[in-house]
Amino acid sequence: MYAFLALLLLASSLFAQQRPPINVFDQLEPFRQYYSSRDEWPRAHGYKPYMRYLYDVEQRAYPDSTIPAGARWEAFQQMGRMPRVTLDEPWAALGPFNHGGRTRVLRFHPNNPEIMFAGSVGGGLFRSDDGGDYWYPITDMLPNLAVGCLDIAASNPNIMYMGTGEGYFNGDAIGGVGLFKSIDGGVTWALTSMNYNYSSGTCILRVNVDPRDANIVLASTGEGLYRSTNGGDSFTLVRAGNINEVKRDPQDPDVLLCAAGYPYGSGVNGVYRSTDNGATWVNANTGLPNPTIIGRIVLSFAPSNSLVVYAGISGDFDFNGSEMIGVYRSADNGQTWERMSQDGETSHYASQGWYDMALAVDPDDPLTVFNAGLDIYRTVNGGESWSQRSWWWHAYGEPSFAHADHHELIFHPENSDELWDVSDGGIFVSYDNGQTWNEKNLGYNTFQFYAMGNATLDTVFALGGTQDNGTTRYSGSGDWESEFGGDGGYCVIDYTNNNTFYVEYQNGNRYRTDDGGSNFAEINPGIIGGGPWVTPIVQDPFAPNTIYTTTNSSGASVWMSTNQGRNSSWVNIGPVGNSNQVLAASPAVPGRLYLGSGSSVYRYDAADGNWVNVSGNMNGSYITHVIPDPFDPNTVYVTKSGFNGGQVWRSTTAGGQWTNITGNLPNAPVQDLAVDLNNPTTLYVGGDLGVYYTTDAGQTWAILGEGLPVVRVDDMDIQPQTGALRVATHGRGMWEIPTSAATLAMLYPNGTETLATGGSVTIRWSGIAVGGDVTLAVNRGYPGGNWETIAANIDNDGAHPWIVTGPVTDHARFRIVHTTDGSLSDTSNADSRIANPGVVVLSPNGGETVFTGTNDMIWFERTLTDGFLTIEINRNFPNGQWEMLADNVTHPQYYVWRVMQPGGENCRIKITSIEQEWLSDESDGDFVMRAPMMTIQAPNGGETVQLEQPYDIMWSAAEFVGTFRILLNRSYPNGNWELLAPTTENDGSFVWTPRGAATTTARIRLATALDPLGTFVESAQDFTIDDGTPATEEIPRAFAVSEAYPNPFNPQTQISIAVPVRTQVTARVTNELGQTVATLFDGTREAGQYTLTFDGAAFASGIYYLRVDGAGTTISRKLVLLK
Repeated sequence: MYAFLALLLLASSLFAQQRPPINVFDQLEPFRQYYSSRDEWPRAHGYKPYMRYLYDVEQRAYPDSTIPAGARWEAFQQMGRMPRVTLDEPWAALGPFNHGGRTRVLRFHPNNPEIMFAGSVGGGLFRSDDGGDYWYPITDMLPNLAVGCLDIAASNPNIMYMGTGEGYFNGDAIGGVGLFKSIDGGVTWALTSMNYNYSSGTCILRVNVDPRDANIVLASTGEGLYRSTNGGDSFTLVRAGNINEVKRDPQDPDVLLCAAGYPYGSGVNGVYRSTDNGATWVNANTGLPNPTIIGRIVLSFAPSNSLVVYAGISGDFDFNGSEMIGVYRSADNGQTWERMSQDGETSHYASQGWYDMALAVDPDDPLTVFNAGLDIYRTVNGGESWSQRSWWWHAYGEPSFAHADHHELIFHPENSDELWDVSDGGIFVSYDNGQTWNEKNLGYNTFQFYAMGNATLDTVFALGGTQDNGTTRYSGSGDWESEFGGDGGYCVIDYTNNNTFYVEYQNGNRYRTDDGGSNFAEINPGIIGGGPWVTPIVQDPFAPNTIYTTTNSSGASVWMSTNQGRNSSWVNIGPVGNSNQVLAASPAVPGRLYLGSGSSVYRYDAADGNWVNVSGNMNGSYITHVIPDPFDPNTVYVTKSGFNGGQVWRSTTAGGQWTNITGNLPNAPVQDLAVDLNNPTTLYVGGDLGVYYTTDAGQTWAILGEGLPVVRVDDMDIQPQTGALRVATHGRGMWEIPTSAATLAMLYPNGTETLATGGSVTIRWSGIAVGGDVTLAVNRGYPGGNWETIAANIDNDGAHPWIVTGPVTDHARFRIVHTTDGSLSDTSNADSRIANPGVVVLSPNGGETVFTGTNDMIWFERTLTDGFLTIEINRNFPNGQWEMLADNVTHPQYYVWRVMQPGGENCRIKITSIEQEWLSDESDGDFVMRAPMMTIQAPNGGETVQLEQPYDIMWSAAEFVGTFRILLNRSYPNGNWELLAPTTENDGSFVWTPRGAATTTARIRLATALDPLGTFVESAQDFTIDDGTPATEEIPRAFAVSEAYPNPFNPQTQISIAVPVRTQVTARVTNELGQTVATLFDGTREAGQYTLTFDGAAFASGIYYLRVDGAGTTISRKLVLLK
């Protein structure tokens, strides 16, 4: 097998550099434009597949929007030259074995229908030998293939052709490299000449083999239909267009139909017919809709009468948003067509016909047809009327349930009542002609995980967030349970209570359960803005009730709740970043967070409340995870996507200075990293081509273990009790492997904690797999002192309660020792403090200045293990009144305070225990609370702005960290304040297009978002909003475009345009390859002066060009973005 693969890799490398890079954002731009102008509902059905694809390709194509042709295949060759380390035990699949992931094709063996094949997206090809009751993989030796189509030669079933790459306008997102061929029934595979050497060869949409001659094969791609007469040694283009359907007449193999479908319109869309075995093709659109409104077509011959052919047709985006136009029927073998479905029957595809459509005719009855998209529909009268035959939304667990998003329907070759369906939920079958449905995913381990969460208190319990299969639960059996719906994402199991965990569905819809999943409560209230497709949720390692999350819209930010997201308790501790795709809390430094946003890393320390860009010398690739070292407070790792090298980085300075430790890893995206809990120089990484590890801190890497498919790994974690490494794959479910011999390790207290005498704490350790009994001890004078036994010969179950005893000390260490094997022991990493109960205000403690309208931190030292605190403020100490800021505070170290007016020069804070009121402390000295220095620069009085013309509101607020609200008063001082912007970053400007009534008494108010009524600044004088056209002397004499200012810039620059007469104006920004990255304006302008703003926040540093067309003139300006 390995010799075969080596020859295959060597041969395929000859084609590696012949195809230009794939610009995935050019491919997705029409989708973005379509969806950007529509609300999320009812766009949601088609919008979800688009967002999944964007999530995948954005990180892999960042920052230049391209993926090198054949990059994953080249990396696979590199992998073949790497060493492999075999551990004591191989990888073990955890499942799910009862549910399946996205699947696009199913085929029966021509001579034995008990043998079946199913192609999954990301998990490769599976086989069943018992009619679909059980499935097993047969392409695990190949790299993470997205199997999109398959055909088996009827003349020789050992010959099979397998097309890879989804190609349904997802930018080659998942693993396709071309058309494979097997000559031994699927045991081994070789690439044909139809591979990534062709401009669209990585996406094979359909493959069709002549049933009489296995050498004649047709393969359709995004650029056309190709034909081979020599078994795939060479191919000839026989029909141009985005050919996404090929069907052969079941009674006359020389007759074929193919369909071209381009979801945002094309004049070549439609049906084509061949009568010479695919050598030549003619248009067969008579009776079909105009090709320019067609989006996609699926076809099906009636096996009992091949003169009857059906076509399911969806529209393009502009025509009907990729919804169904209709089902058409031909009575003359596909030469002419008639629409059969009625005008009201248009919802089968649910606005995502570009993504999922399926059609099948009953083998015995040409009038019975099944048509599917979101759900499955049936007609028994040739399409005149339809009935829904499957439900996914409300029918889970019912006989009528079949998972949504159907990709193919195929009848059993010997039983017309048996209809098979493949979808985003794997494989389903109906044994009664579509009346009821049965899931047939046993062994079909093809879930596409985005993220996972593992329990700390349980060695088995895990959760996984998946593509279109929600959040699922693993409890030790291969049969997983569904916990939550939608597209899953991050899932966090509370490390102090397995019954509390957090889940989400796409774009930051977050939920919490406190009863093990029986009930869920939404925890979004209080958060402003949506999240990334997969939104981070992080639990604070030191304060279990504190959780963090991110947003990337309405002001990208990081949010914190200190009470598990209850009661709208979220506090914005940003704003920071842009895409905000990953977030991590340091397990070694309280209050330290790391944020990954695009290619940038930011560090936050609660001690000063500031975010610092610590990206330093890293490359510009997209960040997939940030991993703080669990032992060293200054060591942190970053993993990156892309095919540009430099996918793993380490800093020993808490960021800023980074070392590339990618070494000999394959040049492919790396998704995550884990640090071994027993040896900090042993690291594990997972990415597009599996899992690797190093024992020398990244100097050399090896493939880890045996048994894991070459599959994309999105998330990984080490189970703290057993030391097992778990990985969540995007196509082959969840796996684990024991990484090293289990040992004992102290988890808590492990250094820096303060414990109160008389309080109850839980001492925690890892290593329960060692078994036996353990003894716990404390040393109050480390490194001298004596070891005092806390508990002797107790069960090694990972946790023991302790009532803290005196005497007090600042130098306490804790130790665990195995009772029968004294070599198994561990001591806490640093000193802990044992103190008498109390609370001490640390900050603000006198001399500080805090600004109203911001979030600030109140820091305290708390030696109360249990109970609640109240926090009060006196704004005029000692004469003022104490006002309550917060009660029931549980955090052990700090409270995030929303600073509000009024201010004061003599402010103090007081913190008190609710249960023990005599335990209280105040600030030692006065601190100042005032509004930050803020000034409006424009319009600040005397200006005239034009209705419907963009105008830059500008301000200065260097002291302020946070977001603003912008308001307008048209009749100052008596008029009402209108909200222009509910939240905007403090970047000094906001582009405003005045609308409504004209006025000469207008003023602008800039108010802090957190204190909109108390902390604000207004225009110094009135300004005018004018509804007139420019005066004659103000009309420009010629079409002109100013130089950009500032230039270089970060992140915004402005350009003025002079328009002498009413004309069409187009302003576009392109990159150095000439590809449009932004359209600033495209429309008609009256004569006058205009200002355009280009925001480069989402773009990489580099040179861009502004091209402005208008009044018969084209003018270009060079733009330099420096970050």
